Amino acid sequence: MTRFRKLTKATTLALAIAAGFGVSGAAHASLVATAVLEVQNFQIQSVASGVGTILDASHFSGLTVGDFGHNTASLTGSTSVTTSGSVASGPMNIAQACVGVICPGQDVYTHTTPPPVVNTQLARADSNLQGAPLTGLGQPTGATAQTVAEVLLTSNGVGGGDSGLGLNTLFNLVLTGTETLRLDFLADLYLRTFLSADSQIPGSVARASSALSFGIDQLVGGAFVNVFQWAPDGVVGSGIVGGIENFDGTNLNTGITTLLPGTTTANDLAGSQHFQADVTLGAGVYQFAINHAVFANGTQVIPEPGTMLLAGVGLLGVALSRRRASKAA
Repeated sequence: MTRFRKLTKATTLALAIAAGFGVSGAAHASLVATAVLEVQNFQIQSVASGVGTILDASHFSGLTVGDFGHNTASLTGSTSVTTSGSVASGPMNIAQACVGVICPGQDVYTHTTPPPVVNTQLARADSNLQGAPLTGLGQPTGATAQTVAEVLLTSNGVGGGDSGLGLNTLFNLVLTGTETLRLDFLADLYLRTFLSADSQIPGSVARASSALSFGIDQLVGGAFVNVFQWAPDGVVGSGIVGGIENFDGTNLNTGITTLLPGTTTANDLAGSQHFQADVTLGAGVYQFAINHAVFANGTQVIPEPGTMLLAGVGLLGVALSRRRASKAA
């Protein structure tokens, strides 16, 4: 009796697998990976008596500013698309890089992910820089930088997107002594990844990540030497070298991964968070750099319907053969 029950369970399982495999091709397979990072009202301030006041470009001698950015999107079987640009000082709205059937409009940085459209593969990246961290540059006060990278897949494939903005500033500080500069801004972050229930593991994966860091190098003896590094990580006093961190609202150098079919992973801030750090510098030549980037990539693997059906039928045949052999014995 025990043996008969085992055979019945095996037969039932094979029937279920065959039926499930047979209809799996009609299921709506999908993969989502989205990353959006927005920096708002970034300012370089001078600190006096604990109060920060935004600096004017005339505060520095030999001031040169160079902004640059890139957007890259790629899909299996499609040509990788890259757009890039550079300006002396914002604004800089780089054209969206997108491959796929349906590309969203330019400058869409919403903190929501649209559901993948059936039978489409999409990868995109976009970025936009407005304003300036100093006054006197002919731009609105406070810089706002936005980046997005996104991959949406509805069938087997590999997709990737990355978007980055940068700022390089070379200046001479006009100081008779030391001065404390303050970097102050707000930031909002949205990361989301998803795999549909019929994704195959191992093989399928969705990832999204962000990165934001600041660095200052001083010219010493004909070479630049790093004197300040800051990568906000959500812990005041951590992720900073050569300065003092006052506010660190959340980790902006982070990533998420979804490996389990039928699940979503998300990191969505509840509104903008405050970030602030002070660095004390003496007279000299400095190079100031900002790196702002987001990344999204994914691999979707779902077994082909015909292969899955044959596998299910094969298992059913094995179960029935075992049952006939058991009866003959």
